[in-house]
Amino acid sequence: MQLTQPNKICGSTPIPKWMQSNLDKSPKIASYILEPKKHEGKYMVSINHWGWCEYYKSGNKRNGEAIKYVTPDSTSGENKHAGYLSAAACKKLRKVINYLVYVSNFHIKTEVEKKLSYDFKINFITLTLPSAQVHSDQFIKRNCLSLLLKTLTNHYGMNQYVWKAEAQANGNIHFHITTNTFIPHDELRAIWNGIISKYGYIENYSSNQKAKFANGFVFYKDILWKNKKTGKMETAPRSVQKNRYDKNLKCGWNSPNSTDVHTVKEISNLGGYLASYMSKKDSTRRPITGKLWDSSRNLKKQCVRTEKTAEISDELSDMLTKIAKNVFSDSYVTVCTYVSKFADKLPAIVGKIWGDFLSETFPEIVPSPG
Repeated sequence: MQLTQPNKICGSTPIPKWMQSNLDKSPKIASYILEPKKHEGKYMVSINHWGWCEYYKSGNKRNGEAIKYVTPDSTSGENKHAGYLSAAACKKLRKVINYLVYVSNFHIKTEVEKKLSYDFKINFITLTLPSAQVHSDQFIKRNCLSLLLKTLTNHYGMNQYVWKAEAQANGNIHFHITTNTFIPHDELRAIWNGIISKYGYIENYSSNQKAKFANGFVFYKDILWKNKKTGKMETAPRSVQKNRYDKNLKCGWNSPNSTDVHTVKEISNLGGYLASYMSKKDSTRRPITGKLWDSSRNLKKQCVRTEKTAEISDELSDMLTKIAKNVFSDSYVTVCTYVSKFADKLPAIVGKIWGDFLSETFPEIVPSPG
């Protein structure tokens, strides 16, 4: 491999813009360009829930040895976040959430979910700290959030989820989780409060509230409450505050309302709604240190790759005339997307490839369509 920055691959073909952009930004001399030798490859197709991608994969060996690619230096920190989601991170987060919504179409409901008076699909969970944060963001994520996710996975079968961390106006870290597993609100609160109580957050909350209401109930204008009719945050009515006071007094101020659970329903573009909410950026809040978001491992692998045979090529051509459209095509790749939901419209070979991939990735909820 020659360590220069030419704008051609093997002599005459212009390199893609993204390659040239990376080369231009790189502080070191680097090249994606292979020596002008022929390498056998094969035509591939990548299938996912929104469409497919056709491309040519070059051979990864030359003279029996693996080809070593030189990439631009990334040690200068361009890829490190500053405590907020970057545009690229938002894009990835949106893809994962949309995939979660897609997979939830195959969700096998539990007995509890079947007894609900509404059609459950996705819920939106918020976790907060009831008193001032005294540990680092990394500590809270490692010792509190991770334990909660593990507990919900083991006891409620929560195998598909996405979480995001951000700061509240008071500076405390809090978390948003979206999942297709139904979790009773009172049980979720008990689990979360039990976890954070190990680090003094319940004890501190109890001490603060006892001091705050030492002389009995007091109405506070700065206590906010979401008006269900208007959807706006307003001063909590006296009746709401008094009801909260009576409940907390009864339990000795040891069960703060540190969790919130909402079932997301009656939204046509559910994936877009959740993605927009989860990826919002508020630069007026302090930045979060460490990881900003993550998901269950099975949501990260969103496509299956296979060699493009003549039979598959025929099916893709047929799909392009019936259920999909070509959105991008150049000398290197062709991308096609479905125009509507397609789970029951895929032809035999492509349908089996995609169905087997789903059944392998999500064995607990996705039956094989074959």
